[in-house]
Amino acid sequence: MTDFLIRDIDPELLGKLRQRAERNSRSLQAEIKQTLKQSVRLNREESLALLDRIRSELPPSTSDSTVLIREFRDSR
Repeated sequence: MTDFLIRDIDPELLGKLRQRAERNSRSLQAEIKQTLKQSVRLNREESLALLDRIRSELPPSTSDSTVLIREFRDSR
């Protein structure tokens, strides 16, 4: 893993990070890592593109669950 240094952090920001780390029962370092991970999640457009790609790779559905649900409901 790579280390990096962030200089001149606003003391107020650092205090908020420390408070959040404490609330989440994490160290300050773990809280900062989690914050970084969350900040690079896929945006909406990227998420939709990924969903479209996955859907295109799945076989088409040939069953209609409506019929199965009706049959189950009527059998009771």
